[in-house]
Amino acid sequence: MDGSPACDNPAAISLALLEHRCLDGSVHFDLLLAPPKCEGDPSGIATWRVRERIDLGCLPAHALRIEDHRTLYLNLAEERDLGPRGSVRRVASGWWRRGASPGTVHLHWSAQATVLVNLDWQQTGEFFITRAEQSAQPIAGSISKC
Repeated sequence: MDGSPACDNPAAISLALLEHRCLDGSVHFDLLLAPPKCEGDPSGIATWRVRERIDLGCLPAHALRIEDHRTLYLNLAEERDLGPRGSVRRVASGWWRRGASPGTVHLHWSAQATVLVNLDWQQTGEFFITRAEQSAQPIAGSISKC
């Protein structure tokens, strides 16, 4: 994200939240944010690992930047067997765009409300996702599913 005027406030950009079930029985979620089109064709999709269903309002959450995922995971339609790494399925999708403040992004989930979050980098290399504000629509199930 080079900061050029065309990239400062791009139109809606795809996002996805994947549920990754590992063979050891553990579960985590991968947040995928496609880059703005003004940055060219991506070789990979920026990805963060989170333990919570952030699409249901389970915030605050720690997010660890992990290796970029292949583009095919952004539009995953069915559960995919990953062999020795378990399985993955898309649990939420939508779009995102940068907010007015640095480090702030709008996450709009297709089946939920728009949530404005801050992505704050920590010295540990993790990001901390906190709610900056939320649209007037409540996020259904946010209490019982977190």
